[in-house]
Amino acid sequence: MLQEPSYHRQHLIDPAQCIRCNTCLESCPESAIQFDGANYIVDATICNDCGICKPDCPTGAIDNYRLVPREAPYSLADQSDWEALPEQGPLADGVAPDIVHEAGPGPQISVAPWSATRATTMLFPPAKPVVAKIKSNLRLTAEDAENDIRHIVLDFGEQPHGLLEGQTLAVVPPGSGTSGQPHHLRNYSVASTRHGETAGSNDVAFTVKRVVEARDSGIYRGIASNYLCDARPGDPVQCVGPFGNAFLLPLHPGAKLLMICVGTGVAPFRSFIQHRQRHPQPAAGPWILLYGGRSPQEMAYHDELGLLPAAEVDVRFAYSRLPEHPKTYVHDLLLHAGQEVASLLDDTETYIYICGLRAMEDGVMSAFETICTSSQKNWTELRKAMQEQGRLHIETY
Repeated sequence: MLQEPSYHRQHLIDPAQCIRCNTCLESCPESAIQFDGANYIVDATICNDCGICKPDCPTGAIDNYRLVPREAPYSLADQSDWEALPEQGPLADGVAPDIVHEAGPGPQISVAPWSATRATTMLFPPAKPVVAKIKSNLRLTAEDAENDIRHIVLDFGEQPHGLLEGQTLAVVPPGSGTSGQPHHLRNYSVASTRHGETAGSNDVAFTVKRVVEARDSGIYRGIASNYLCDARPGDPVQCVGPFGNAFLLPLHPGAKLLMICVGTGVAPFRSFIQHRQRHPQPAAGPWILLYGGRSPQEMAYHDELGLLPAAEVDVRFAYSRLPEHPKTYVHDLLLHAGQEVASLLDDTETYIYICGLRAMEDGVMSAFETICTSSQKNWTELRKAMQEQGRLHIETY
């Protein structure tokens, strides 16, 4: 008699959804996750499915499974070659692929808005990065501000870059670390439209904060951010990507957008707004941007966004360190607009985008919970439904 096959529920990362932020690798306590220069891959001989990596993934790429023969799991070499997850393979009679994606405490599967342009990913793989040149490097924050945030424009010459609003591109810092290994890629969100920072130009803008932090071991300087912030016009920059196929702009006229961000999380929303300005639509839905930072002097694009007509984009700022001003955070703005937000949540044309530091996410989710409770809605169910419909997108780091 033939023995029934034994199956293993193998934890896998979807390379099409992954934005190469390195969060999963850093959070795995078993060192089961590796980055091979192209994909983040999971060693089935080490992974114990503890789930610690899942809440920290900003896109849900980490939260995928396939049932595979126990004696033949997907190898590291298999995963390295993938551009997207393979479909569930055939199973023996009576065996169901019960869990190929598990709803955990972190983000769920990301789905693009139905009207978004289909995204191209990995046009430039790590083995063949594209070389762009610095076109301009402008400091956005005040000279005496604590944070040095830059608006950096890369010129791709005659090479099409394929980037859409909301996607990211990874920079390859030159050199190697103390271990002799190349530096990790660093992802940055696009801050300009698919048609360029300058209309009709083949260039792309990014928003880069120079990372300089005091740590127990001394002053830490971010490799990629300092490399970019110190770059001069004409300097070459190697890039890999694009990444991301869900955090995209809905293009149908009736779409209503609620955008929530802090810090450099404003970058993708600048790209959204720039697209709307250059491609106005009749009967366009209202857009609201809730943007938090310490003070106007510390915030990227503050004055540029503050000049937008409310009829085009209703921009509301939250300042946490403004002298003689109460501390205000983006979740406070949400609660203050509770009835307005509740109405938006009732509207199936509403699309919500959240981007920025992970520290703000809990406050924002709690605010949505409070608003829903006050208006007899179930936020847990609504959140799940909106994600499945491509109407809720969260990228925090």
